[in-house]
This record gives sequence, structure tokens and C-alpha cells, in this order.
Amino acid sequence: MTQNRRRSRASLLHWLSEGLHAEPDAGRIFVQLCERLIDAGIDLSRATLHFRVHHPQWLGTRLVWTRGQEDAFVQKVAYDVAATDVFQRSPFRVVIATGREVRQKIQICGPHVFPVYDELRQQGHTDYAAWPLDHTQGRRHLITFATDRPGGFENRDIAFIRQILPLFSLVTEIRLKSQLARTLLRTYVGSHASEQILEGATTRGSGATLSAAIMICDLRNFTELSGRRHRDYVIGLLNVRAAVQKPATVAAE
Repeated sequence: MTQNRRRSRASLLHWLSEGLHAEPDAGRIFVQLCERLIDAGIDLSRATLHFRVHHPQWLGTRLVWTRGQEDAFVQKVAYDVAATDVFQRSPFRVVIATGREVRQKIQICGPHVFPVYDELRQQGHTDYAAWPLDHTQGRRHLITFATDRPGGFENRDIAFIRQILPLFSLVTEIRLKSQLARTLLRTYVGSHASEQILEGATTRGSGATLSAAIMICDLRNFTELSGRRHRDYVIGLLNVRAAVQKPATVAAE
């Protein structure tokens, strides 16, 4: 390994441990991580990051980065994704269920164990690895890396990724906890009040005077409907009516 690569890898470790105090967004950190791994001599061609965010409308968020992109592509993941055939036949299920790393050389023609390997090979990738990102309280997320380097990743590249992932996991957990707190507060007290609470407006007896209009309304015949139909039917009907756009169930990769 060249001296420049050693310096780049040392710089990356320092950045993860001390250089991210001013960056609140885990997605931007993920993109910067990919770029710094390339600077450190690892030929990344693609990476994905999968977070469970526990939003009222969707289960999680999927970020996809490919070499040359300034930002990751972000997609919401529906709650029913785990029941899909795509997820059941993916390396994601194995990583989430076991907490173990999954690695596969994919430059050789399939069929492979998981269909996504054949899809990645057709896109020009030669090697794939996925790791769990374990946070506190049993929360498990996922990160994957792929390369198009002939022969795949070098063993020392995989070893270095293993080395940095605990730091990356800690960095992302801090950001996700903040995001979760903001999401829950917006859900239960609204966007305006939630921001005030997060800024410290929690003193007992404090308040604010606002000019507001209050509209009280009901759904036509809702009292009769809720009285003669089962609770689950009524809730399902309300969910259908309220849904502006259902998050798409994404593919496993």
C-alpha cells in the first residue's frame, strides 16, 4: 500500500471520530464516506444504506450511491417490504436475521443464490458485500458496498471497511436518534411546536399567544359507520382515505 493511501485511510478514521460535529445529516455523511473510501484506494462503484426510521407512513429509507454522484438517491420503504418475495430472496434478509456479513464475488455468470447478484453483475459490478449496522436497543440497519474492479475487492479493502463500520454505526445512530425524536414530535404535537420543543421550550408553565382559526368537522355518516363496522375496517378505511401517496415497496437492492 502506498504512503498516500495510508494517509488517506488514517484521515478517514480521524474524520469519522472527530470531524463530523457540524454535519447533522446521515445521508450526506454516507456520500462523503464513499468518496473518502475511493480516495483511500478502494474502488467503490456502488453503495447502499438502509435505515429503519419508524415513520408513521413508512418503515425506512434507502439511499443508493453510485460513483460520480454528488448525492445519494433516496427512496422510502413501505412497511410491507419484509413480506415481499424480493426481500425474502435477497441477502438483506440474511444480514438482518443473522447479523452476519454477506460477501459474494459476482463477476462469474450465475445463476447466483440471490437474483440481485445477477442484476449487479449485468451492471458491471464484480464483488459485493453487505454488513449490519447495529445500534442500541436492538435496532439493526444495513450497508452494502460493490466494486467493478477486475477480481473484486482486495482482502485488505474488506478488512479496512470492517474497521471503520463501528465508527460509522455510532455516527449514524446519533443522527438517527435526532431524526426519530423530530419525527415523533411532529407526529404528535405538530411541526411548529416540535421545533420549539427541540430548541428547549420545555419549561413548565411557559406558553405563547397565537392567532389561529379552528375548524371542527366530521366525516359524513361516520358515527353510524363506526357503530356498525369492526374497528379494523374503520381504521383501514380512514387510512385509505387519508393516504395522499403510498410509499413504494422497493426492491432488495
